[in-house]
Amino acid sequence: MTKTKQELLQELSDCVFDMEDEEAAGIAQEYVDAGYEALDGIIDGLVNGMNRAGKMYEEEEYFVTDLLLCSDAMYNGLEVLKPHLPKDDSK
Repeated sequence: MTKTKQELLQELSDCVFDMEDEEAAGIAQEYVDAGYEALDGIIDGLVNGMNRAGKMYEEEEYFVTDLLLCSDAMYNGLEVLKPHLPKDDSK
């Protein structure tokens, strides 16, 4: 069964928030394969997860090392999504 866009975005966010760097790339690939826009995956998935982690840091629930692990997951997802961003040919 194919997952909805919202389910995949939540999974991307959760991968970042839960520091699951190896899973993030797989979910990002699943998101792209489903035909969804890469920019939405970055903003509403990966960045959302980092924002959630940032709030936990502000509440002193996460530490700097946790944020670094979250960013590893975000960058793994970005590696998959970035090539699928629209090209800007106006330059």
